[in-house]
Amino acid sequence: TEIHVFVMAHILRRAIIVYCQPYAVDSMGKPFTPVHFGGVYLPLLWGAQRLVSRTPVLLSYHDAHFTALLPVAGDAQESMYTPLATKKGKAFPVHYLQRARFQPGSPAWTQLLSEWMDLGQEQGMPCVGAHMYMDHKADCV
Repeated sequence: TEIHVFVMAHILRRAIIVYCQPYAVDSMGKPFTPVHFGGVYLPLLWGAQRLVSRTPVLLSYHDAHFTALLPVAGDAQESMYTPLATKKGKAFPVHYLQRARFQPGSPAWTQLLSEWMDLGQEQGMPCVGAHMYMDHKADCV
């Protein structure tokens, strides 16, 4: 459940971003139930000042399993941005916060996330993204 990801964000003291399909599908490939895991999980009880790293952990959720997402080693770029939105451009919710106050994509949402991670946009990216630093030595837990 979502609470497990929220707890893991607190254990790691890092933001976690979960990418997933909006619906679980049956064996015939037909959607049958919504999946609510997608979004941003922040270690809110620690506070942004006590993060281990401003680079979030990236997870994919598919067919009831989580998979870690990692940048490709040897990439020519020193850094990149990962989108904080669905492939259709809908901004991710921040779980366990009041959605009315931190409406995904709103200025309050952007301000909140900028306290927890470095934000920006790559050319051609339709939404804001989290900055992913490729120097992992500083990110070891």
